[in-house]
Amino acid sequence: MINAKKTCIRHNWQRADDEAALQAYLTGLSKKEADKIAQSRGIEVNSFWMRVQNFKALATNGKHGLSNYSNKSKKVWEAYKKGSDPNDTE
Repeated sequence: MINAKKTCIRHNWQRADDEAALQAYLTGLSKKEADKIAQSRGIEVNSFWMRVQNFKALATNGKHGLSNYSNKSKKVWEAYKKGSDPNDTE
């Protein structure tokens, strides 16, 4: 009998991953375009798209998007809002 349970490898999100998701949100990339970015970074496509939606929630004070964002994502968003380059490292 084949075990149908799918093994899920958790992605260890880096600041650069959040910055890529923020840029995808800011530029209005389609899901298909965002999927290409996710694949190039080794991130599961739905996980990356959810992160893009986290930035939508941050931008709309939780009215749209997915509001269960990480502290890392919030820091990247706050840096962007303050006008600092989101690609700068901490």
